[in-house]
Amino acid sequence: MQAPLPPAIEAYLGRVVERFEGVLGEKLTGLYLHGSAVQSDFQADRSDLDLLALVSNALSESERSDLIAQLSHSAHTVPAVGLELIICRSEAARAPMLEYPFVFALSTGRVWGAQVEAAGTCSDLVVHAELCRQQARALVGPPAAKIFAPTPRSLLHSAMIAELRWHQHNLSEKAAALWDANAVLNAARSVHAANTGRIVSKTQGGQWWLERHPCDDLVTKALARRGGARAEPLAREYVRAFLDRAICVIERL
Repeated sequence: MQAPLPPAIEAYLGRVVERFEGVLGEKLTGLYLHGSAVQSDFQADRSDLDLLALVSNALSESERSDLIAQLSHSAHTVPAVGLELIICRSEAARAPMLEYPFVFALSTGRVWGAQVEAAGTCSDLVVHAELCRQQARALVGPPAAKIFAPTPRSLLHSAMIAELRWHQHNLSEKAAALWDANAVLNAARSVHAANTGRIVSKTQGGQWWLERHPCDDLVTKALARRGGARAEPLAREYVRAFLDRAICVIERL
C-alpha cells in the first residue's frame, strides 16, 4: 500500500498530466510515477518526483520545446526538490537492455533550473523501468505491470553495478552530505534487489542491511541523514569502501 502524497503534490501531478496531454495528445501512451513517491519514502524537502513517460513516436523539436516551456520549474513550480522526467519510446519498455534508449530527459527544480538531454541511452533506466513494472503508479495509460517487460536478473545486476560505479566516480564532486547518505542507501538497496529481485526504497534498503549488519555505523548514519537528523558527516573513504563492498556482493550473485 502506497502512502498518500501531500495534496500539493497531487495537484501538481494533475497539472503535469494536463500539460503532457496538451502537448503530446495521443502520442503519449503512458506516464508513470515511480521512485520514493510510490515507495512511502517521499519527503518534499529531500526527494525528487520521478516520472517515466512512454510515447508512440519520436518527439518533434516543437514538442520538446513546449514540454520544456510548460514543465520547467520557472513556469510550473515543482513542490519538491525537483522533477526528474525521462521519455522513452513505447517499444523500449517491452525489450529492456543495458543501454536503455530515451528520446528526451528533463531535470528541473529551484536549484537545478532546467537541464535537458536529447535522445540517448542510459543504464540507470533499466532500474527505473523495473521499478515501474513492480510499483509505479500510472498517471496515464495501462498499469505498468502490463506494459514493462520483466528485467532479466543479470541485466538488473549490471545496471545496478554501473549506477554504483557512477556514485563512486562522483563522490569527490558532490558536497551535500545527503548525497553521500543516498549513495550508501542506494548501495544497500541494490544488494537487496540483487538478492531478492525486488527494488525497495532507500530507507527500506538501509533497514534491510542493518537487520543483517546491526553494527554498521555508516548505514545507521546514512539513515539518520535520510530522515533529516543532523548526523555526523559520512567519511568519504568509508562511503567509497561501502560501495566497493556492495559491487563485489552483486558481482558474486
